[in-house]
Amino acid sequence: MIMAGKPEQLADLTCTIGHSPVWDDKSGIIYWLDAPGDKIHGFNTADNCLFSMGLAENVSCIVLREKGGFVATNHKGFYLVDLYEESFEMVWMHKEKTLRNRIICGRCDNAGSLWTGTLQQNRGSLKGRVYCLLPDFTAASMLTNTFSLSGLDWAPDNSVLYLSDSVSRAIVSCLYDKKKGAFISIVKNALLFENRAWVPDGICADREGMLWIALWGGGGVIRWNPYKQIVLDRLELPVLNATSCAFGGENMDELFVTTARIETDTSKYPSAGGIFRVKVDVPGITTKKFKE
Repeated sequence: MIMAGKPEQLADLTCTIGHSPVWDDKSGIIYWLDAPGDKIHGFNTADNCLFSMGLAENVSCIVLREKGGFVATNHKGFYLVDLYEESFEMVWMHKEKTLRNRIICGRCDNAGSLWTGTLQQNRGSLKGRVYCLLPDFTAASMLTNTFSLSGLDWAPDNSVLYLSDSVSRAIVSCLYDKKKGAFISIVKNALLFENRAWVPDGICADREGMLWIALWGGGGVIRWNPYKQIVLDRLELPVLNATSCAFGGENMDELFVTTARIETDTSKYPSAGGIFRVKVDVPGITTKKFKE
């Protein structure tokens, strides 16, 4: 077993759909969003203090900035967010300004650029995209004709971008050539979810390059070897729908998992919508922040 402890719910707070967890190593705070996305929660692990703040716009994803604050996304584009100044500044406008194809998930690479995927609401259409926001606030479409991406993360060396496709219920491995700045091969791994009720949601990679996959309908998170395509471990949670996960803690050996309260029998799963923490033996990678 790779788990070094039992999962604990961090706070007496539940979200309709908790998602986009991100660890701030400077403050020791884990942040996450509460759908429909107009509220951000933070939990200070040093003093167990929970706080929540409203946002000026509905937000679907957040990442930390090196200069402080966040880069946030929604169906309109990318924003710079400062919680203390209560500022919300758009830096790039999405050309497809529609809720049918909104940016829903994102992670920074080792160079400090933000990579995001879109959730395609029209499930019969291949119009999803992967965007990259560079430190100079220019953005480009890097992959097209995807379905509905609910999670993404990089391999530790940034050689592979992993995508979680909630429609085809697959993990997509995109081999990336850093010199060319382009993807050179794309492989869809669907066998993991074949004939199961699980749907892959948010994902994160650990230091060994294994993927942790939050399972919508699967009651927890699995640790998956993307090279051998086998499940290595499973974390059971007292919920039905896990939504995303991120590493944190002083040694990056704590896994934080967000969950949802919707589509759940809350009499059976009263903790649904909470955020959970569990100690793991294999740590994650220090949170990559957006550089400017």
